Amino acid sequence: MENTQGVDFDRVREKVWGLPGFVPAISTIPSKGDTWLPQAEYIVETIRYQEEGKSQYILFLRWIGGQGSGRIVLPTKVMEAIYRQREQVISKGRKNTARRVHETLKTKAANLAREVVKDDQTGNK
Repeated sequence: MENTQGVDFDRVREKVWGLPGFVPAISTIPSKGDTWLPQAEYIVETIRYQEEGKSQYILFLRWIGGQGSGRIVLPTKVMEAIYRQREQVISKGRKNTARRVHETLKTKAANLAREVVKDDQTGNK
C-alpha cells in the first residue's frame, strides 16, 4: 500500500533536486513502535531551495513497516505550521514548568518563614 496524497512523489522530488539554493538533509529513523504506532522505519528528507529570492522548504517522508508503506510530500507552508506548533508547545511547556517551580518555591519560602517565626517564639535557634 503506497500513499502519495495525490502527489507524484518521484516527479516532485526530481523537479526540486538541483534547483538554485538546493540543500538536502536526509535521516533514517528506525522506530520500535509503541502503543499507538506500529514498528516502522522512517526516511525523512528535507530540501531547501530558492524561489523568487526566498528560501522554500519541502519534506519528503517515506515509511516502511509491517503494516505497509507510504510516501508523502509536505510543502513549505505545512512545514512552517509544524515548526510553529512545535515552538508553541515548547513555549507552553516552559511556562507551565516555570509556574510549577514558582509555586513550589513560594510554598517552601512560606513554610520556612513559619518555621523561623515558630523558632523565634519558642526561643529555639
